[in-house]
Amino acid sequence: TVVLAFYYTVTGEFLKSACGVQNIGSTMLIGQVCETIFLPLLPLFLWRIGMKGVLILGMACWGLRYFLFANAGPEGLPFALAIAGVALHGFCFDFFFAAGVIHCDNEAPKDIRASAQALFSFLTYGVGMWLGSVLSGILLDRYTNPETKVVDWSGFWMVPSIGVFVCLAVFVLFFRMTPKKPAAPTPAEEKEQW
Repeated sequence: TVVLAFYYTVTGEFLKSACGVQNIGSTMLIGQVCETIFLPLLPLFLWRIGMKGVLILGMACWGLRYFLFANAGPEGLPFALAIAGVALHGFCFDFFFAAGVIHCDNEAPKDIRASAQALFSFLTYGVGMWLGSVLSGILLDRYTNPETKVVDWSGFWMVPSIGVFVCLAVFVLFFRMTPKKPAAPTPAEEKEQW
């Protein structure tokens, strides 16, 4: 969620100053529309490529989005890259956060499922968003020329893009899905079978 905070805190200013977008809210709405389009498709992707594949796709979209932003500009193809980056919000959010909630629910034992979801929310929307807001501010200061107040948006967006791709590589190497063993039937269920 560190990189989600980058999107929420900085994208509006980026679209305005680097891409010449005047209607920031309407432009960012593209991401929410894509989110509502792709969310009903999530079960199909989970069935087809599995949880790990969906999470990989979601993470890859984060890195791709920031790479597109790093190469965006006010007109032509660079402007299309900015809009495509905004549209990727649907994949980024649904295929990482919504899938993460589903994975947490599937993996947590029934008696601690609510606590697991609360911990997931605290870490992602609490700690992650706070840390991302702080880091995006520090990074924005670093990539802003103190004299001209012009931001090097390409350099700025490459940092979270590279960070996401490094995390994606670690995830691909170390994340393992363990097959679930079927639960042993209770005595009542055994009696029903006979």
